[in-house]
Amino acid sequence: MVDSGPGIAPEHRGNVFEPFWQRADALTRNHRGLGLGLSIAKRFVELHGGSIHVDEAADGGAAFVIELPLDEAAGERAAAAAEA
Repeated sequence: MVDSGPGIAPEHRGNVFEPFWQRADALTRNHRGLGLGLSIAKRFVELHGGSIHVDEAADGGAAFVIELPLDEAAGERAAAAAEA
């Protein structure tokens, strides 16, 4: 997923998945929220055996990458569907 926001500085990328973390300029921000969405997403992804990280997007926003394992049965179903 890629957003078109102001981006996340490299030194802050390790913090974005912490509960309630918000950028230091929170007093002048134009968005609302408690800073829980990404920490919930991280926990959900990890419960499924995956990982999530953030990179800089080409347009200056942020790119969130989620990797989830594919179980063997799902792989077999996908292969069977591709053959049909």
